[in-house]
Amino acid sequence: MLTDMLETLLQKTRSGDRLKDSPLACPSIAEILRPLVRKVGHPDGLGAGLILKAMNLGHAPLARWGLSFLNVKPGQVVLDIGCGGGANLKSLLESAPGVVARGLD
Repeated sequence: MLTDMLETLLQKTRSGDRLKDSPLACPSIAEILRPLVRKVGHPDGLGAGLILKAMNLGHAPLARWGLSFLNVKPGQVVLDIGCGGGANLKSLLESAPGVVARGLD
C-alpha cells in the first residue's frame, strides 16, 4: 500500500497534477512561495526588518554603482523612485549638507 501511495505521488508530481483529495495532498511550490513573494513586495510584521536588510545588502553593489553617477549638491531635493529598503535614501542624505531626499516605492 505504501508503495502504491508513493508511486501515485511520484506520477502526480511528474504530471504536475495536484493531489487535492489525496491523503498525500501537499501545496505546490507556487503556493509555498506566493506568501514569501508578497512579503518581499510589501514587507511588514515580524520579518519586515530582515527582509529590508536583505534587500539593501543584495542591492548594495548596483546601488553603489548607480549612486556613483550622481553629483548631489548641498541643499538639493532628490527623489528615489523604487526606494525599497531605504539604503539609497540614507546614502543620498549623507552625500551633501542640507540634502532633502524623498522615497517612493
